[in-house]
Amino acid sequence: MHRDLQRFVTTFRDLEQKDHVPNEEERQHFLQLKEKLATTMLQEKADTVLIQRVIAVASFYPQAGATFLASNYACAQSQLGLHVTLCEWPQVTSYLYFALNGEKRGVKNGSQADVLKLGSLKIYMKPPTDNVITMTSEQVMAWFFTHSKSSSLFIIDLSSNWDDEAVGTVLEWADEIWFVIDSDLPRLAKRLLTVPCPEVWRNDPGKIRIIANRWNPSLAKVHVKKQIEATISMWAQGEAKRKIEHTIPVIDPDKVSQAMLAGKLFTECFPEENKQFEQLTFF
Repeated sequence: MHRDLQRFVTTFRDLEQKDHVPNEEERQHFLQLKEKLATTMLQEKADTVLIQRVIAVASFYPQAGATFLASNYACAQSQLGLHVTLCEWPQVTSYLYFALNGEKRGVKNGSQADVLKLGSLKIYMKPPTDNVITMTSEQVMAWFFTHSKSSSLFIIDLSSNWDDEAVGTVLEWADEIWFVIDSDLPRLAKRLLTVPCPEVWRNDPGKIRIIANRWNPSLAKVHVKKQIEATISMWAQGEAKRKIEHTIPVIDPDKVSQAMLAGKLFTECFPEENKQFEQLTFF
């Protein structure tokens, strides 16, 4: 890009000194090069603006779909040209290592994890042979900044581990926190009644997003949705009503199975389905 810019300026100055009047072909060539340079610089500026955007994705309860949404959203964003890093919470055994055939597709990354590169997406997966250890706050900080500094978008899949003591720091540092529910409403009610809400739920509600996964037409009815939102709002007494900001419908189970059997992400196999996940962009 810089060589193109230098060539453009040098040629322009040479012609200027010679009082050269460009013909139509030369004029069109310069206009095309100028437009190309402008587009490149705008893309570089966009990457700079978005750098180190951090999103933590959590399920209210196990199997609500945080990993599915986090990984496919990461893949969809990378296909738009963003540099994206996806990590699971390092204090648990990796699910993506098994789901994405990490033994075959992953590349060793020192002693930390295996990394799978899909274009501009990097997925870090901890091999099951690595011991799961309890991290100190200093180790969590080092892990966080090591992975967040290399991409425009850093996505952390917390799954249902958001109540881990060490996760509190990550939730504070994240720009957005997505809490995922699905159609299993009894499990949602049980979770809300038996587990205290994290501090960030009370202290920084502006970055909390509630996403409904595998949502069917019966649950999409206005009065049903309002009842669910009222129930969620009871998690912390005295707070404003929480709203479900986005819903992801039930996705073709046959396509989901095809991706699973291939050891690939759903949007990796079916990029035409990216719109389902692109709508989750809030920033």
